[in-house]
Amino acid sequence: MLIIRQMLTKMAKWITAALFVTIAGSLAAATPSVSYDGRSFIIDGSRELLLSGGMHYNRVPRADWDGVMKMAKELGTKGMHCVP
Repeated sequence: MLIIRQMLTKMAKWITAALFVTIAGSLAAATPSVSYDGRSFIIDGSRELLLSGGMHYNRVPRADWDGVMKMAKELGTKGMHCVP
């Protein structure tokens, strides 16, 4: 029984290490390059103007929320601030 427990402990350590290396590699590859030059953000070498919008959700019927969000996205907003 002790031998099996030791083997499982070693296997768990190896699996944990392998997962850590895999996740760390994925995160490093997925991390975009972001900088700011005083006019706009540059994300992965492409100039991006980050526009945002706001929606007062207590002034818009709940059934219309999805349409308002889609319309804002079509207008080029990158983010929405929802306030009461």
